[in-house]
Amino acid sequence: DCLLSRGLGDVYKRQQLYRIAHELTDYKSVNFDVLKPLILETAKKVQFTSPYNAQTGPAKRNDQVTINHHLRTLESHPDYQLLYKKLTNSIKTTHGLKKL
Repeated sequence: DCLLSRGLGDVYKRQQLYRIAHELTDYKSVNFDVLKPLILETAKKVQFTSPYNAQTGPAKRNDQVTINHHLRTLESHPDYQLLYKKLTNSIKTTHGLKKL
């Protein structure tokens, strides 16, 4: 029951992240469909490797230029900027990198 409940919680959180992404793409007048291939690729990747090994992106690469660009882009959405910082720091910690 604990694992099932935890799995459902993860799905719930993921759905919220998709909703936020949809809101932000609407805000920038970008069609959310542009993100769907990335979402599908990520879901497929974890079928064959661990989430730890599947992690990609600027936090794992320690790409501070891209991270700073993302943070500037989110300046008009402070709650989402804070969420981005927390997720970025979590990824950096997981992969042994210095936090923001």
